[in-house]
Amino acid sequence: MIYHVFMLVWEERFVRNFVEVSLPFQCMAGNLPSLARDGEIFYHIYTNRDSLPAFEPNVQALASHATLHFHLIDDLNVGDTPLLDWVKNLEGPEIKYEIQKHCVLHLTDRTHADPDSEIVLLDSNFILSDGTLAAAAAHMQAGAKAVNINFLRVNSESALPALKDQLAAEASVSGRNLVQVALDHAHHLQEAFFVDAENFTSYPSQLCWRVADTGIVAHAFIPHPLIVKSTPLIKTYQSTMDYDLVLRSWPDDDIFMCDDSDEMMVLKYSSPGHLSHRNSRAEMSPEELAGDLAKDLALFLITSTHQRHRQFGDVAVRYHVAGFDQAGDDIWRDVEQASAAHLQAADQEIDFILAHAEKLDAKFLMHIKSHTGPIENYMSPALEPAALNKLGEEE
Repeated sequence: MIYHVFMLVWEERFVRNFVEVSLPFQCMAGNLPSLARDGEIFYHIYTNRDSLPAFEPNVQALASHATLHFHLIDDLNVGDTPLLDWVKNLEGPEIKYEIQKHCVLHLTDRTHADPDSEIVLLDSNFILSDGTLAAAAAHMQAGAKAVNINFLRVNSESALPALKDQLAAEASVSGRNLVQVALDHAHHLQEAFFVDAENFTSYPSQLCWRVADTGIVAHAFIPHPLIVKSTPLIKTYQSTMDYDLVLRSWPDDDIFMCDDSDEMMVLKYSSPGHLSHRNSRAEMSPEELAGDLAKDLALFLITSTHQRHRQFGDVAVRYHVAGFDQAGDDIWRDVEQASAAHLQAADQEIDFILAHAEKLDAKFLMHIKSHTGPIENYMSPALEPAALNKLGEEE
């Protein structure tokens, strides 16, 4: 087996966090070393020229497991246009996502010579529990063509010191250890995903329920593709890795979605101010919140996802810091049943909206067509503004 690992990171502070914290977790026995026992690893780092010194000497830890390749985004083109010129008019996260897309496409071209290869898609601020990559590879060996996983976002300001302490104390960090970090250092975006949050998210890409203060049940509609079998169809993805790369590449039956943190666990650390501008809903009473959640979720699913994303959202992902006895498992099942009821209520709202589509304006009808049509017509939120503006000009 040939594994091509994708990594995009630039600017000294981000590179330092990657090599000092994220990379050691990748190098735990059940991650990159496990893949190296199964086959050959090519580790592709996409960065800019000014950032190269910040990788040393820590990046040399990869030498024991993989062949390292640096690709300079300074030298990449989109057609005849330098990539950095291509993105110069974008702002905020859109810059990273556009660079990321073209770097993934660049890597995909390199994998065509290895038709049996697999691409491991990592972010520089991912923290992997020991055994995550081994488990993902096992599912691929069993026949999956892609493995998707949800992540929990943590506050880098408080979580990074805790993660460094774990690295200093343990050669292996389990999923349960990382779940505890997630509970202790949740990012404000993660807190807003909880259905009982005072400031519930305006963008419910995942929904979370607490379980006895020691665990989380999550439903994630837009999970991350951790490993995907190389295919030329990857080059048809148009938005971000999470939104449509896997869905445009493989049919539903070929995609595995992880449902237990003991098997695979990923944290994503972000600064406290990351997306602090994202509006949340106004404070509501519990009764108002319960009544509006189904409507809000239905609108989100229609306007921001494709119907095939629901295969991921229907999976109840268990994040837990301990095992399960009979009584404990009953508690988890009660929470999972309650979460399924919320999704069912959202389905009823979607059915109502679709049944009255003739009363909706052209812009919303575009969302419905995107949500219910073939994946080739899917318009993710990253593509939406330009398409909607064009429609507005035509009206």
